[in-house]
Amino acid sequence: MNSWTYRCLFRTQHGRIGLGSSTLEIDHSVWMLSGGRVPFVLRKVVVNNDSRYDLVGEAYVHGMMYGEAVKDLRPEDWKDVVIQ
Repeated sequence: MNSWTYRCLFRTQHGRIGLGSSTLEIDHSVWMLSGGRVPFVLRKVVVNNDSRYDLVGEAYVHGMMYGEAVKDLRPEDWKDVVIQ
């Protein structure tokens, strides 16, 4: 088994290159979660008009690994999400 097993390359909507779970799909999204050390891929699930997210897994995303993606965010830029 090598480091590519169960992984796939992807590109975000903003052009960043990443490596994530082999189960990634086009409608999944990359999130930086407060307290997390790496980006995470989430799958949006709508139940009774309520948006929740399933955790697909962690990911490597070039340019997001050392806080680059969140360094200029203001407190009002963060969103609360429910992960089931």
